[in-house]
Amino acid sequence: MENSETVRKAIIAMAKIRLCILQIKSLPKKMKNSIQVKEKIVRTIQRVKDNLGFKRTLRKFHISKSTFHSWFFQVRFRCSSSLENLCHKRFVGQISKKEIDTLKNLLLEKAVLFWPLSSIWGYARKNDILHCGLSSFYKWARVLRPELFSNKFKKLKKEGFKTSRPNEVWHCDITQFVTKDNIKSHIYVLIDNFSKMILGFRVAHQVDSDVCASLVEEAVSKYQTSFSKLTLPDLFPLINVNLSKESSFVHLITDGGPENQGKLDRVIFENNLPINKITAGKDVSFSNSPIEAIHKITKYQFLHHLEIPNRESLIQKLSEWIPIYNQERPNRAGRYLLTPQEIYEGKSVDSNLLKEQSMNAKNKDTRKTELHPAVFASKRD
Repeated sequence: MENSETVRKAIIAMAKIRLCILQIKSLPKKMKNSIQVKEKIVRTIQRVKDNLGFKRTLRKFHISKSTFHSWFFQVRFRCSSSLENLCHKRFVGQISKKEIDTLKNLLLEKAVLFWPLSSIWGYARKNDILHCGLSSFYKWARVLRPELFSNKFKKLKKEGFKTSRPNEVWHCDITQFVTKDNIKSHIYVLIDNFSKMILGFRVAHQVDSDVCASLVEEAVSKYQTSFSKLTLPDLFPLINVNLSKESSFVHLITDGGPENQGKLDRVIFENNLPINKITAGKDVSFSNSPIEAIHKITKYQFLHHLEIPNRESLIQKLSEWIPIYNQERPNRAGRYLLTPQEIYEGKSVDSNLLKEQSMNAKNKDTRKTELHPAVFASKRD
């Protein structure tokens, strides 16, 4: 008789678990990780664990013991003053309503400039505007501006060589852009491989080696003092006969286009410039992809979103945007916490300062929430 009663209770417990799982599966995908779903699972486990056993019940929901206890405290210490319905005293790392408003304003301001979300987070983090982690930033940005998560670019999977400091390798290339008057312009760009900093640019009406030569010559006169001795000797051959292993110079990678021949070769040789010019795909197997990535950023995150009537306006817009790219917009090379110019100048991320800013923000948040005691959810039978 006692065994039959135990079996009956076990069957009822399994039915409750099955019903709970079916109800959760019927919910929209965005609600499946909500506090309401966690509460439903926790309450169901509490009701049936005595009949089925605690570990067996957890296996039915495919969760671990630590996950259950984490959800249990989230359900128990709920607070109406928190955006996540969690007690600020118990879960001190939550984002505040003030930070949500700040994040919303940042998205409105920087998304107009077509910055990626990671750069917006890095800008806010390093300037002591926000103190949340990158994953939390993504979470709330998705809630506030879901349309920003339509990624149109594919990640570059192939990895070539890696530089260890600025002025080891430069890249030079051109790209085309058609203004509203249907005139084609050629944009010449020179970048540093390590920092991804744009060292200079030109806009011309045609493909011309003179333009590329003047761009490289100007960059050498401006940055030559920071050149170093032979780098990456196993990857790049020493083609310039005026240089030696004891020389201080930079490798310049170009493609085989006419803009990178003729006058550019003569200027490097006749003026004895500390440049070891290498043709991608010919002298080495590597491509000139780093600068092609900069072309995509320039056009698809900036130029294509503007009404540019003519070449003069194009030059003006690039002159305004490139300082923002170099000096304000954190990039991947700096872990989204440093700008290209800061990387080029040898600056590093101050981890101690970031920790101090986070601690100060948490202390301020804790002092504010002392006036708002948590409202505990009543336990249901």
